[in-house]
Amino acid sequence: KTFGGAILWEGVNGTIEGSQFNENDAKSNGGAIYVNQPNLIINQSNFTKNTASNRAGAIYITTDNVTVTNSEFYRNHATESGAVEIYGRNNEYCVGFNSRNQLY
Repeated sequence: KTFGGAILWEGVNGTIEGSQFNENDAKSNGGAIYVNQPNLIINQSNFTKNTASNRAGAIYITTDNVTVTNSEFYRNHATESGAVEIYGRNNEYCVGFNSRNQLY
């Protein structure tokens, strides 16, 4: 996939909770998830060894009102921004980083 190796989020008002994202790959941005529409909550999820050729090894956010909480990121890789890259307003990003997110 070009955007979001596991999920290309284009819905509204959703929740991703208690999920595992392991070894997903995107040819451009968002190795595991690419968020393109507002009002998404990501909670208690783990992101391990996801990769993106360009930006955000785990999650790439291009919109408003996205909340990421109580989630862990480990060994996610991208050319820019190893774990998460955020654009937009009113986004909350409170996560437990578990080290080793890397840039190529």
